[in-house]
Amino acid sequence: MRRAGRFAAVAAAAALAFCCAPVQNFYATGTAAVVSSSEFSSFSSVSEAGAYFRECMTKRQEVIKIELPIDKNETFEKVVDQLFAEAIKETGKGCEGDYLRLSVRSYNVSGQSSSTKRRFTFNMLYHSTAEQEAFVDTKVKDILKSLDLGSKSDYQKIDAVYDFVVNCASYAEDLSEPSIFSAYGALANNAVVCQGYSQLLYRLLSDAGISCRTVLGEGRDGSSQGVDHVWNIAELEGAYYLLDPTWDSNLGGTRNYFLRGSGDFDTIKPYSHITSTGESDNPVFSPDYTSAEFKAAYPVSEKAYVPNGDERLGTILGDLNGDGKYSAVDASIVLVNCANHADGEAYSEKFISIADTNGDSRITAVDASYILKYCAALNDGTKLSLEEYVSKEIRRAS
Repeated sequence: MRRAGRFAAVAAAAALAFCCAPVQNFYATGTAAVVSSSEFSSFSSVSEAGAYFRECMTKRQEVIKIELPIDKNETFEKVVDQLFAEAIKETGKGCEGDYLRLSVRSYNVSGQSSSTKRRFTFNMLYHSTAEQEAFVDTKVKDILKSLDLGSKSDYQKIDAVYDFVVNCASYAEDLSEPSIFSAYGALANNAVVCQGYSQLLYRLLSDAGISCRTVLGEGRDGSSQGVDHVWNIAELEGAYYLLDPTWDSNLGGTRNYFLRGSGDFDTIKPYSHITSTGESDNPVFSPDYTSAEFKAAYPVSEKAYVPNGDERLGTILGDLNGDGKYSAVDASIVLVNCANHADGEAYSEKFISIADTNGDSRITAVDASYILKYCAALNDGTKLSLEEYVSKEIRRAS
């Protein structure tokens, strides 16, 4: 799945892309006599109605009609927010929760009320159709089976899924196609924007049993004004770590934004992530991710995750992720570990045996650069092993 030929992007700040589709909404209310009708599904509580709403959204139903007892203490708009909040709450299912949140393109709501009843008519537009979601369902099952996650640790599951997502699609050039904002766009057309990357990562990790969320905000390139952007967090060993599959995909499948902490997420300057604090007009679809409530539920580590026991390492010099290949991913793992050990913490013997490409018993950016150069040499047809290639380069430099 890994794309070839973009290894130099690891060390160079390319023009990173960011784009998501804010949900458009419209409310219309009225007062009329409510007459019993089979067109509306009637419920006694918001929780019951929300579960039905969730089911309809999962099926990509475009017109959804709900009837509830009137609560004079709640406005029409407030009940709409409550219904959406219940419909898109986290359930642990990959096709629900944030997956549904990101699936909504726009909606409008009209309503009628009497002294005892309220009726809500939702007209929904999505970034994918029911038929397209059926395709995604099948593909997700096939992907998870092919990744053989059953015997893997949670770290290895995230590692394998992330590698698939960042390499399965390219950043979309045609921004008029609705599917670019969806997991379907990544799996069927191999072209998405950040929303599609993040939705697919959420879907795969959730279905693999990993607690994951999407995070809305802005991506900035050093200018004062940001552009809408989406990324993810995933849980490992009781803490959550940040991932940006879009930017790592833009950089050729690197790990610059893989399982990072809040204090070291923005590895390439001047690019940065600005987490959304919510929007007052639509708090359900643009929640405050900086709130004490969200932070308590999803505590993000300050520092990047470092695998215990070097579990992600291969056994061959330079093959840091153990996939039997040499790529920019291997070089990025070296660089990430250099940053994480900047305080002088010792490397394990196994890590040194895999990462010390020039044999000087130190792990530095030089080791990463040899991997990148070797990748380029492989593309040019070299038959040398990595050891032979590095030895030749050292002799040439001296």
